[in-house]
Amino acid sequence: IGLLLIASLAAAILTTAPLTMLRSVGAVIPLALIIGAGAALIERLSARLTPMRGLAAAAPALLIAWAGINSGGAFADWLANPDLFMPMEQHIYDGIDRLAADTADSPVYLTPFTPSHPVVRLRAWTLAPRPVGAFEPDECLVMSAAAQADYFALLLFDPGFAARFERWAAVEPRYMDAATRYAIYRIAPDQARLAMTAAARFADRLALRLAEPPPDPVSPGAVLHVELLLRTDPPLERADTLFLHLYGADDRVIHSQTDRPLCRSYPPSLWRADETIIQALPLPIPAEIAPGAYRVAVGVYSSLSGARLPVTAPTDQPDFVILHTLTIDHES
Repeated sequence: IGLLLIASLAAAILTTAPLTMLRSVGAVIPLALIIGAGAALIERLSARLTPMRGLAAAAPALLIAWAGINSGGAFADWLANPDLFMPMEQHIYDGIDRLAADTADSPVYLTPFTPSHPVVRLRAWTLAPRPVGAFEPDECLVMSAAAQADYFALLLFDPGFAARFERWAAVEPRYMDAATRYAIYRIAPDQARLAMTAAARFADRLALRLAEPPPDPVSPGAVLHVELLLRTDPPLERADTLFLHLYGADDRVIHSQTDRPLCRSYPPSLWRADETIIQALPLPIPAEIAPGAYRVAVGVYSSLSGARLPVTAPTDQPDFVILHTLTIDHES
């Protein structure tokens, strides 16, 4: 019974985040006790009917073997059911196995997942020593400074995954599931486009710059999409939030504001020094705003306390940096 207890708890002991399915192995103990009691009863009855003890033990052994063969076949058929491919997380298991079979030493990213996803945590060791990350592409894109990186993408939820990266890298499909449920891409970043030249720095840890100038001029009522390149060294140790402000001539008057956590699915505490994060923030332009020149400012504050991170470069800025000056024109 002690061995059965240890075996039933093994799934929970060997990982801090086991699959929910694995926890059901706790049923092994009561089932084993019931089966064991039944087998013992059959053995005692058989011993009364035959003088050879070996033959008495053969009866429950044959029954257990028969049950095991039938149960194993039924379980294999159940797992092979195509309707269970996604619910049983077989897509990510299959993808990780394919990546693990590759001898490349480039980083691996799994999307759309988070680093705390149970399967990611349970199977990341099979990809060692390759660095492993996970993120939600709707929140941010993660690019490595390595010559190339492999990306697992769940196409059922993100069919345009490759198009997201084509502006920043060369994208090569490596494998696509026959049912187009997932794909593996090898992505070679354009390091020149990701260079952090003239970047602002916050708290001497977070480097930030505008990825590309936004459209100019813009009309009242439009939404300005601002893309930022971010990098940390050393990593931030807390949850922080980006903000965008739209200022006119007076920095004390905020005409529009947007707040977004720094890539919630892949938080800054996990960013490696050789990674560049691309994050887009929408900034709505008020419909009633007057035409003229306005400035787009960016800053960072603690999600817990609200305290802003100081700007350490350029040194003439207090706790925000002017990213861009744009024109708002009613006729644009």
